[in-house]
Formats: sequence, C-alpha cells, structure tokens
Amino acid sequence: MDTLTFIAALVSAIAWPVAIIGVVALFRKQIGDVIAFVSLIKFKGLEVQIERDASALARSAQEALPAPKAQAGERKEAGPAWVPHQLAALADRSPREAIIEAWNAVSNVAVAALTKRGVRPVRVAGQVAPTAIEAELRRQGILNDGQLDVLKQLRNLRNAAVHAPAFVITPTAALEYGIAAYRLIAALELGLT
Repeated sequence: MDTLTFIAALVSAIAWPVAIIGVVALFRKQIGDVIAFVSLIKFKGLEVQIERDASALARSAQEALPAPKAQAGERKEAGPAWVPHQLAALADRSPREAIIEAWNAVSNVAVAALTKRGVRPVRVAGQVAPTAIEAELRRQGILNDGQLDVLKQLRNLRNAAVHAPAFVITPTAALEYGIAAYRLIAALELGLT
C-alpha cells in the first residue's frame, strides 16, 4: 500500500466519526437541553436509555418563578392544585400532547401580555415566532433572564416533542413540564395586570 492509498483509507475511515463529533459539539447546548427531559431515545433499532427527569426544569422554574395560586374549582388529584386537572390527566394519557397543550397555554398568555402593552409579535406564515416573543418579553421587561431561560427550556422540549417522532417522555416528566409551564404563565399574567 502506497502512502496516498493509506491516507485516503485513513480519511475515509474517520470521516463519519469526525462529522458526528463536530455536529454534537456544534449543537451541544441544544442537545443537552433536550436530553435533560428525555427518558428513552429510539432511533432505527438503537435504544438508548437516559434516566433523566424533568425535575431540572421544575427546579429552574421554582427558583425563577413564583408558585401560582390555586384557582377555584381545580382539583388536586395529580400535581399541584394550580396545574389544571385536565393537563395532569392528559400527561397520564399522552405526555406528548400534554407538553404541546402546556406550551400553547404559555404562548397564548405571552402573546396576550405583549398585546396588552401594544406590542404585536412577529408572525411567520400566520404563526407567532417564539423567538420574537422571547425578545419582546425581554425588551418589555415582562420576564427577567431566569424566567426567559425557563421559557427557552420549555420551547426546546416542546420542539423535541413535536418534531422528533421517536421522542418518548414519561407522564411524570410531562407533568413536571406542565408545572414549569404554569409557573411561567403565572409570571406572565402579572404582565397582564
């Protein structure tokens, strides 16, 4: 084997591993944000068990956001009294849908808080752009940096739940997501008063 053939074989053998390491390094923060909530990843026959809980998000939310007051008529069968019973029940039936519903509630209240201040969030193809909402919430002083960090974590997990077909999350993790979401909603509602 001559030198050029050896170099060509070496480059072809290490190209994919180097590419994968590069992609992981490039997106390490986003991957870390999503992995913090995932309990099982499945991809083409490969299963990787990651025993992580969404309690990290719940802890961040607990530190950055006040606990909302329980509303009249809400039952405390699962989760705190201020997490709507329907969301807790949905987390048991379909954790992915619970995450989507909680995110929609956060998004709607965020848009309402901005609209009340006369700000019209940017829309792309009829949908409000989440990053534009985050920027306006910061600019308007409705949320502080810690609260915005919780919002970004919620958005990242919601995106994984919607766009990753093999995404699996436990009912407990979905409920933790809901708890963090409703803590953020309580903070956003302060911007409505």
